[in-house]
Amino acid sequence: MLGGDLRRDTDWNDALPVHVQLLTTVYFYAIDSFQQMHGDEASMSQWSVCRVIRDVLEAITRRKREFIKFPTTREEIESTQQRFYEYCRYPGVIGAIDRTHVSIRSPGREQALYFLNRKKRYSINVNIPSV
Repeated sequence: MLGGDLRRDTDWNDALPVHVQLLTTVYFYAIDSFQQMHGDEASMSQWSVCRVIRDVLEAITRRKREFIKFPTTREEIESTQQRFYEYCRYPGVIGAIDRTHVSIRSPGREQALYFLNRKKRYSINVNIPSV
């Protein structure tokens, strides 16, 4: 789907294929590390990793209307809110951003475990409540 945005028209023999660009970007965000480390693992310079990540994010941003959708009718909004409430008992939500965490200090005591993410850091997952 993003191939047209990421394919490079170049005479160079070693232009990065679209799937390598996408995998590099996904891997960078999944591991949450430094660009140089990813470049070393993929035999790419840090500058190339930076350019690839930028290009992939710009391509996704240009097509955000295709990838990001929120309910628009009253019926869709109420149905979505009900499903969120049934799933996590959080009222009034019409959407969430997956894997977007805001770091916080540990709240302490037994409550702390509720805020410990998969990377063993304390955070709150960002939700977008209805307006």
